[in-house]
Amino acid sequence: MILHNSSNFPLGIDISDLSIKICQLNKIGNNIFIQATAKSDLPKGMIEDSRIIKKTELINLIQDLVSNPKMGKFSSTDIAVCLPENKTFVKLITIEKNPNDLAEVIKIEIEKYIPMAVEEMYFDWQIIKNLPQGQLVLIGAAPKAIVDEYSQLFNNSGFTVSAFEIESTAICRALLKEESNKFKEQEITNYGIIDIGEKQTSMIVYSSGTILFTVSMPISGEMITQKIADSLQIDFDQAEKAKILCGMDKDKAAGVVGGIIDKVIEELVDRIEDVNKFHDYHYSDYGKINKLLLCGGGSNILNLHTTLKNKLGIEVEIGNTKSNLSSKEIINKIPLLKKVDIIENEPGWATAIGLALRGVFVDEI
Repeated sequence: MILHNSSNFPLGIDISDLSIKICQLNKIGNNIFIQATAKSDLPKGMIEDSRIIKKTELINLIQDLVSNPKMGKFSSTDIAVCLPENKTFVKLITIEKNPNDLAEVIKIEIEKYIPMAVEEMYFDWQIIKNLPQGQLVLIGAAPKAIVDEYSQLFNNSGFTVSAFEIESTAICRALLKEESNKFKEQEITNYGIIDIGEKQTSMIVYSSGTILFTVSMPISGEMITQKIADSLQIDFDQAEKAKILCGMDKDKAAGVVGGIIDKVIEELVDRIEDVNKFHDYHYSDYGKINKLLLCGGGSNILNLHTTLKNKLGIEVEIGNTKSNLSSKEIINKIPLLKKVDIIENEPGWATAIGLALRGVFVDEI
């Protein structure tokens, strides 16, 4: 456990329909490490389609998790909270030179790219690059109804929200060294990050230090499990165990489970290829996507990354959620931290770790 050097960095809180994960980081010198984590499944009906149904029960659960963490000890009431990916939008756009105030121009232009009325959304933007004929601007938006709902959740809860953040931003911060303030530009890699969640899958396209766009896909870990259950006529929990134990290994269960999963993965492959074509047409200046990273709780399927690599002809890896944290070997050399237990690379923790990293990176600026 952490001894006397406790962190004031905000906790990263990742809330989905089915679970909640909380992470806090600490930093000693240049070493960034996990101080505390907590996790819980959510009862059915607490959150549905990203809308919070039982606010009191949810905040009570969060307070209990912070008071009784799985590992370590939380030492701040400041939090960074993830907004649901399927309700938010991120896109890199070009704004042509205009004599008017840039903020006002973006307010007018944003409805061309975001399927919401401007008065119904909160949005933010960042200039990525100045061009001869304009500017590259990254825009992010979320429905006011969702943001207000999450904001109200934490009112009078004892927590102070330092940031509401779009999930894709947090995921990139966790997985990509390019997001670190200390990153020195090398050969540019164009990433496709596949976040396979229990309820949906998202693909984030990232290049040259910024997200280009995100796409939602109607594929999920829950869908794969249900396909196994229906095909083998077993209950959902048994199907989930079969998915984890057998995955896409042809030598396990005579390849039956792998064959069922493969049919869903074919659909995922088709969707990824569609995204690649869209990217090549609209973002050709960046070059082709040359690496896929997998994250999310549904990405732990045995042999999934090798199957995708063979089908797509692109390098595919399980994303390293601790890309911007210090290695276990380095941390174990620090006397104060020798007893710290560190979670292994678990792709389902990408969002929570990325949220927690936000405060660390802001502090470094």
